[in-house]
Amino acid sequence: QKADERKRELQERKEQARAERQLKLQGLNLYVRNLDETVTEDMLREAFASFGTITSVRISRDAE
Repeated sequence: QKADERKRELQERKEQARAERQLKLQGLNLYVRNLDETVTEDMLREAFASFGTITSVRISRDAE
């Protein structure tokens, strides 16, 4: 039974650390460079949606 208790405790710690990490990273910005000109904001939103909630997407293009 000791092993089961230890396993449960480790699982709880892992879940707690994951939740804390998500709260810490919430609201941060992600910058991606060298995007192809055909990439749209919708494409980026779709590509990163599996990593969490996307609050906004904006593409800044160089004025060349």
